[in-house]
Amino acid sequence: MKCVRCKVGDTQVFNSRPEAEGFQVMRRRKCAHCGHRFTTHESTFDPTAQREKRRRQMARYRDRHREEFRERWREQRAVSDAARVLGVDPSQVREAWEEKDRV
Repeated sequence: MKCVRCKVGDTQVFNSRPEAEGFQVMRRRKCAHCGHRFTTHESTFDPTAQREKRRRQMARYRDRHREEFRERWREQRAVSDAARVLGVDPSQVREAWEEKDRV
């Protein structure tokens, strides 16, 4: 880790503690060159959480607020209405729902 003041890459960790339910670590560091002390917040990458985050589907309303789809029937109705307006065959919509359920 480079020092934020002198940009030398020789720093030492003198204090480390977990934060945010174990997904983040706060570290106090000291530069061996200039003696400057600074704090870093490092987080671990959780691919499962990232996948779940991508999997959630959000609705954006006219007033620009977003809300997660909680009810399956609403989601299906919205997609069906959009498909009907765009002229998509209903069988293709059903196949898409079945594919989504398999994943």
